[in-house]
Amino acid sequence: MPAAIADENPGLDVQIVALPRMFNLSRREADMAIGVPRPEAGRLTVQRIAGYRLHLAAGRAYLDAHGVPQTREDLREHRIVGYIPDKIFDRELDYLTDLGNGRLQLASNSVPVRLNWLRAGAGVGMAPAFAMPFAPELVPVPADDIALTRSFRLIRHADDAWPPAWPGSPGCWQPD
Repeated sequence: MPAAIADENPGLDVQIVALPRMFNLSRREADMAIGVPRPEAGRLTVQRIAGYRLHLAAGRAYLDAHGVPQTREDLREHRIVGYIPDKIFDRELDYLTDLGNGRLQLASNSVPVRLNWLRAGAGVGMAPAFAMPFAPELVPVPADDIALTRSFRLIRHADDAWPPAWPGSPGCWQPD
């Protein structure tokens, strides 16, 4: 378990890298994609599908052993679980920089890996609100009530837009 290894080796940083296949829509490697970042280039239609919230959370076992951080300052004394800084491809994913911790002892670019580390009591990190009901061992951390909102987006070729984005048509998704 990475948390036990980190406990025994406080100078060690553990990173798990998931390598999802990234598709280039401009080169027609895929017809559509769902993503968080808004594409910067290409003739693409981008529509917001849904928003989601991220909350600071930790496993009950971790909080029992290390205490509950009440402020951002308190977080400096805790092991932070987060996204690998070198793998961040969009500013929206760089939410832990604002916490000012300076070091991520446990990092992965995989949401399931980070969520399971939190569930196992490895540290404190951001958890999607939609996952919390399925992870009863996770507890929201009150540290300055840190929460963020992000969006999932449907990204398609501009020529393939469906349903047509007629301005003002009822029930039609509107571009981001």
